[in-house]
Amino acid sequence: MLLGILLQIYINKTLNENLKNIEFWPVGRSIPRIRLNNESYIFGMAALIFFILVFGLLQFF
Repeated sequence: MLLGILLQIYINKTLNENLKNIEFWPVGRSIPRIRLNNESYIFGMAALIFFILVFGLLQFF
């Protein structure tokens, strides 16, 4: 349970860092980097949902 909470905090921190990077970059020069960060944002959300599901199911067993 504690591991799940720590993992969610870590994922949220990395997501926030990525979003800050997207906001502060000049758009014209670094479109590929922004696209990469959007992918990592999506993967972070997928991981978050996955771990919520896994830990939710583990509580029933």
